[in-house]
Amino acid sequence: MTRPRPLPTRHPTSPARKRIEPLTICIAARSDDSLLLASDRMLTGADLQFEPPRTKIIQITPSIFLMGAGDVTFQTTIVRAVMLRVQRIIAVKPNEWVNVAEVVRSYVNEWNALKAQMAESAILAPLGINNELFIDRQRDFATEVARDIVERLERFPVPECSAIIAGKDSTSTQIFTIVNNEVTDQQSIGFACIGVGSRHAESEFMLNRYTWNTPLAQALLHTYVAKKKAEVAPGVGTHTDMVIVGPSLGQSNPIGDNAVSLLDSQYRQLLEAEQTARAKTLSNVQSYLDDLLRKASEQANAAAPVETQATGDGAAGV
Repeated sequence: MTRPRPLPTRHPTSPARKRIEPLTICIAARSDDSLLLASDRMLTGADLQFEPPRTKIIQITPSIFLMGAGDVTFQTTIVRAVMLRVQRIIAVKPNEWVNVAEVVRSYVNEWNALKAQMAESAILAPLGINNELFIDRQRDFATEVARDIVERLERFPVPECSAIIAGKDSTSTQIFTIVNNEVTDQQSIGFACIGVGSRHAESEFMLNRYTWNTPLAQALLHTYVAKKKAEVAPGVGTHTDMVIVGPSLGQSNPIGDNAVSLLDSQYRQLLEAEQTARAKTLSNVQSYLDDLLRKASEQANAAAPVETQATGDGAAGV
C-alpha cells in the first residue's frame, strides 16, 4: 500500500478573522480501536437556523465518517465533492481500505477549490477573465493592480466552515478536525468537538481526564454527557444522533432512539445524584462556615479590652 502523503498545511497571507462558531455541536471520541460519534441536527444557512429530521453524521466509507458545521450550502457542496473523490479512489483501488488522511486531503482540496471558484466569479469574471487567464496575463497588468487582485483573491471571504473526519483504516483509528482549510490531528488527544457548544462539551472530557484508550462504556457515557452539556449553548439542537465505529474495519453501528433514550434516563439519574450530593456537600460547608464564624466571634469578644472609668485624685488646683 502506498504510504499516505503528509496532510496539507496552510500559511496565512492575511490577518486572521475573528472566528464565529457555527450553531451546532459535533463530537468524536476515541476508545482504543473504536470511535463514538455524536451530533445534534441543527443546520445554519444565511439567516436561517433549523433542525431537520435527518442525521448530520455522514458515512463516507464503511469505516470513515464526516460531521460538518457551518453554512449548510457551502458545506454540502464540499461534502458531495469529497464523496465523489472517494468513489473514484475506491474504483481505482477496490481491494484497499481508503485512508482517513486521504479523505481529509480531499476535503481541504475541495474547500480550496470552492473558495477559488467563488473568488473567480466575484473578482475575475467581471474583468472577462478566469484564474488561468489571470495567471497567464498577469504581466499585462500594472504591478499595483495585479498585486491588488491577488490580495483580493486570497482574502476573499467565504462562509465559516468546520468538520470532524473520523474513522478507521489499515493504519489506526483516527480523528481530524478541519476549520476552513486548517487541519488538526486529534488522534493522541482522543476526542474532538466543533460548533458553538464545543467548549461545554470539551469540559466533560477534560475534567474527567479523558484518554484515547478509555473503555467503551465509559467513553459512551462521556460522549453523551458532553452532548447534553453542549445544549446549554444557544443554537445547539436537542436531538442526539450517535454512531459507534469499529472495533473492526468496516464495522459501524448507529445507536437507535431506544438506546439513546436509555442513555438519557441514565444521564438524568446521574444529574439527580450529583444534585443530591451537591446539596449535602453545601449543607456541610454551611455548617462548617457557621461554626467557623461563631468561634471567630467568640475569640474576638474574649480578646476585646475592658474599658474602665478613669478615676483618681486628680491634680488639685493651687
